[in-house]
Amino acid sequence: MSKFINLLPEEEKIRKISSFYNAFSDTTRIKILFLILKERLCVTEIAKVLNVSQPAISYQLRILKQLNIVTNKKEGKSIFYEISDEYIKELLSISLAKLS
Repeated sequence: MSKFINLLPEEEKIRKISSFYNAFSDTTRIKILFLILKERLCVTEIAKVLNVSQPAISYQLRILKQLNIVTNKKEGKSIFYEISDEYIKELLSISLAKLS
């Protein structure tokens, strides 16, 4: 059995992968990601669409940002959020297509 242990990534990489996919386990986070899939939005806009408080949206965005799933850009007094890269966009699109 020990010959198979080499098939596993390093423990730290496994933890990072687990954290990454855990980000997709919350329905509010998934909704946020689909909202910003094609357009940058600020917390206020996301909160209005989802009918969720701004602090709750900010909390979810903080989790997504810590995992490098979203990025933000400040414009004036507003901070706009968007998907961090094409890989995440592709992952969301594939997931939707697979489950539709």
